[in-house]
Amino acid sequence: MRKMAISFLLVLLLSTGCQTVLPENTVPDCPVAVSGYTEGNDLSDFVGFVTEKSSYIISKYNPSFHKQIKVILYSSVKALHEAQGRDNAPDWSVGNARSNGDIWMVNPYCSSVHDYEEMKKILVHEYTHVVLGSINKAIPTWLNEGIACYEADQNKDAKTVEYVKQQAEASWIPNYWEIDKDHSTGNVYIYARSIVEYILEQYSLESLKRFVLNTDTKKVFGLSKQEFQEGWKKYIIEKY
Repeated sequence: MRKMAISFLLVLLLSTGCQTVLPENTVPDCPVAVSGYTEGNDLSDFVGFVTEKSSYIISKYNPSFHKQIKVILYSSVKALHEAQGRDNAPDWSVGNARSNGDIWMVNPYCSSVHDYEEMKKILVHEYTHVVLGSINKAIPTWLNEGIACYEADQNKDAKTVEYVKQQAEASWIPNYWEIDKDHSTGNVYIYARSIVEYILEQYSLESLKRFVLNTDTKKVFGLSKQEFQEGWKKYIIEKY
C-alpha cells in the first residue's frame, strides 16, 4: 500500500510538472520540475530515482539548498544540441546543467547511446552539478565532473578501472588539473571520479567540501600540487 501511495504521488507530481509554490527555506517534496518532451512513456520512476538521491547529495554538500530544479526534456539528441547551439556535439552528450540552474537533457527513453538506467544516472549527475554550483560557481570542471560521476555511480566499470590503473602504473596519468582541458579526449570522465575517491578515502568528506570551495592543495591537504598528484597516482595503483 505504501509503495502504491508513493507511486501515485510521483505520478501526480509529474503530471503537474512537479511544480509547487514553496515558502522560503522549505525543502520541496519533488526536487525537480519536469517539462518539455514528456510524451510516450511513464517518467515517474525517472523522477523517483533523482528524488531518492537528492536529499543525500544536498545533505553532503549544501544542506541549505532548497531549490526545485527545472528539467527540460528533448525528443532527441539532435533537438537538444540544436537548442544548445552545439550542432556538432557527440551523441553521447545527452544533458547538461545550465548556468541558471536548469537541466536540459534528452528524454530518458530517446537516447540512441545510453539506455534508460544510464539516463537516470545522468539526471543525478547533472543534479549534482547544480548543487555544487550553488556552493561555488567557479568550481573546476575536473572536480565538478569527479563528484558528479561519484554521486551518480558512473565510470567505475571494470574496463575503466583496469585502464586507469594501467595508466597509473606506467606513470601516464595526466596531471589532475589538466584533465579537463580537452573534453574530446574523455579524460575528465575517465579519471575525475578516482580523484574524489582518493580524497574521501585518504582524507575526509570535510576535506572534499573545503576543496570544492578552494582547490589550493597546500591549504586543504598540506600538499603541493605535485605531491597531491603523486598521492593520487599511488592511491590508484594500490586501491584499483
